[in-house]
Amino acid sequence: MSTASLAFIATSLYIYEKGFGLSEQWYSAYFALNAIAMISGPILYLRLSRSFSRKSIVTSCFATLIAGGVLVSLFGSLGPLVFALALFPASMMGSCVRPPGAFLISLSKKKTPVQHPP
Repeated sequence: MSTASLAFIATSLYIYEKGFGLSEQWYSAYFALNAIAMISGPILYLRLSRSFSRKSIVTSCFATLIAGGVLVSLFGSLGPLVFALALFPASMMGSCVRPPGAFLISLSKKKTPVQHPP
């Protein structure tokens, strides 16, 4: 889970209940929507990886993350639904890049020789 995702989890209660004045039930619904985005990211990666290279998927994910951040910055204050819909693609892409990132880290560990102390 990324730092941005953890930051959202930590601050989402304040954003939705204090910032937008939502009840606990509505907060839960919007939080669930964001959770769906986070859960569906790796599934999306698996589907995309059948047709596209890892590099093109990661590049597209980062472009979408940037676009999502711009949308949240520009339109997020218009209301909770607009905020959630602007955040949805960024949350999804943030979790979509995790599988290829983990794969690349595992590759780098395999290629790095183990250094033993003298």
